[in-house]
Amino acid sequence: ATAAMTVRSIGDTRRIFSAIWEGGQRGSGSGRLASAGVTVCYDRMPVSTPDRALGLSVEGAGSRNQERLRRVRRTVFAAAVGRVVAVAGSLVSTAMILRHVGSIEYGFWAALLAFSGLLAIADLGLGYGLLNALAEALGRDNPIRARRLVSNGFWSLAFLACALILVLAFVMPFFPWESLFKANDGFVSSRHRMAALVLMVATLAGLPFSMWQRVASASQAGYLMPVWDAIGSAISVAGTWSAVRCGGEFTALAAASAAGPLSVSIGGHLWYFGWVRADLRPT
Repeated sequence: ATAAMTVRSIGDTRRIFSAIWEGGQRGSGSGRLASAGVTVCYDRMPVSTPDRALGLSVEGAGSRNQERLRRVRRTVFAAAVGRVVAVAGSLVSTAMILRHVGSIEYGFWAALLAFSGLLAIADLGLGYGLLNALAEALGRDNPIRARRLVSNGFWSLAFLACALILVLAFVMPFFPWESLFKANDGFVSSRHRMAALVLMVATLAGLPFSMWQRVASASQAGYLMPVWDAIGSAISVAGTWSAVRCGGEFTALAAASAAGPLSVSIGGHLWYFGWVRADLRPT
């Protein structure tokens, strides 16, 4: 599955670069990207406030088109490098955990990761809805509406995450893990339940803070996200290595694995809204 995903990613990256190059030669890349089967939102480019915040000076439609293409090229290149780093980090972490817990318990670990991954859709589409609305507001140079959208989106996701964490805390002690996995009675112990709780709570806690990635995409700065993803992958690998070296059990492994994505969400949020786009900081 990983090999198939990598092959598809390489093919998509090749088509994107080809479309961007030919679009740059013709002065416009949106039509070529569409024909390549790729959707990239860069038609609306902020002109005044966002450009000043990024230190850009864009004059004329031709300059704006060239700046769009430069940003898309940076985003595609950063995404390709970030994908390689993420796959490498995942392979290293998998090897360490499998050797540490054994094949039987690793099956339970993989199931926990799958369940926590499903919580990524717990935002009910608010993140992508924010991306579209914010891109339009920035494109129309409407900073008041842009700030309102970011603040409303952040606090909506924060309320949703808190509600889901409370539900998890109440339901987790009674969740029928044995019936779900058809395991023997007593196989799922308190340490397994605690590890599941740590993974899922960490995923939900990072939900509102991860919104900065949607804001970066809407602001034509999507190339920043793969850099932070690579940092998160490195943190997870380092944490997993430390937990394995110290003989940590499931809870320690769960905390180590969750540390990377949570650091990306919170650290990226503080950095992006503190230095890059302070004008869009949620209030």
